[in-house]
Amino acid sequence: MMLRSLAVSILLATAAAHADDTVPRHPDTQSCDSDGSSFCRILDGISLATAQAHLTGSDTAYWIDGETIAIAARRPAGGEAARLCCALQESLDLLDGEQVWGARFAVADLEQAFFDISVSPRIETEGGSDGQQQVLIYRGPDAPPEPPKSADLSGTLEDAEVISDALSMTRTLTIYTPSGEPPTDGWPVVYMADGRAVAGLAPIADALIQHGEIVPLMLVGLWNAPAPTGNLEGFSPRTDSRSQEYLWGIDPDRFQAYNDFLMDEVIPLTVRDHNAAQARELRMLFGFSSGAAWAISTGLLHPADFGHVTAASFGWENAMNTAAINAGGPAFYISAGEFEPTFLEDSRQASETLLAAGAEAHFQRFVSGHTWMAFEQQFETGLKSAFPANPGPASGP
Repeated sequence: MMLRSLAVSILLATAAAHADDTVPRHPDTQSCDSDGSSFCRILDGISLATAQAHLTGSDTAYWIDGETIAIAARRPAGGEAARLCCALQESLDLLDGEQVWGARFAVADLEQAFFDISVSPRIETEGGSDGQQQVLIYRGPDAPPEPPKSADLSGTLEDAEVISDALSMTRTLTIYTPSGEPPTDGWPVVYMADGRAVAGLAPIADALIQHGEIVPLMLVGLWNAPAPTGNLEGFSPRTDSRSQEYLWGIDPDRFQAYNDFLMDEVIPLTVRDHNAAQARELRMLFGFSSGAAWAISTGLLHPADFGHVTAASFGWENAMNTAAINAGGPAFYISAGEFEPTFLEDSRQASETLLAAGAEAHFQRFVSGHTWMAFEQQFETGLKSAFPANPGPASGP
């Protein structure tokens, strides 16, 4: 069994937040001395004077020069080294021995890129309370447009508590329901990992519904097991309860219990109490990072129950061994980012494996990284692919 450098502990502290900095750190990107790299680090790429000029009036700055992006930050030296999050998980070089840090990267297709830039450690406030986190956004001129978001939902958002026999605990669901009367065959429904993210993703679904791009549908988010807290240097997916539930092969009993929670408790509840559809073509699974592995595994295990699987930043190879790939199973929509090379390769390979076995699979490479921005982008892709408001004619054999 191969363990990948998974971002197994991503959990949104609030549903609208960016993916946090609990992602285990990967080694820095190789230098541009290597040939053929589409993303590489330019050694000694920023002078102190240039960094200071761009940091006038700001603690963090970036600038574009051709197909390179440079990032600089002021952070006190002598403690934790300055590091980028979240799409670019890279260290910064100390430029002046005191507080100015920076790095430059060459990025092929930079005009197609979109990513967030923040630097740790956070800047401490005067009273020594939680640090502020400045987040900068870059979206290139040829990048996919940001998904639309409703400022005020036309549908409803609610939390429901489920006393789960399968998990032997109470677990929360966050449910988005569109406005209006449900169709006779029930609302199309997306069952989602990391359920607190529904509050952050519902505005996208709501806007797409209001714009007439997708049919009205439900979102059902299953809250994950508590994420680890504190120092994550010794983090292991084998002892993390969220990983045990989402990643096939870590803890078979816990994985099966979570599967039973979805199939035997959550789905019957949403059908009975919320008019969720029962037809497989009206059901989708969605997840990001470890949740992407869960979505793929669950789709493979239950090909007769789900018509669609959308997975952002898949990085757990063993999920593909969950069950035999069924040519009549779900359609898979998988994405990964250029700045997360292991996930990119695993996601691409998963798509190729599915296609080779006769399944329907669509792969999308983003010039981005392991970030909430990319997860939102793939969520929109999945909704528009699975539930278009005006589907075109069926394609021929």
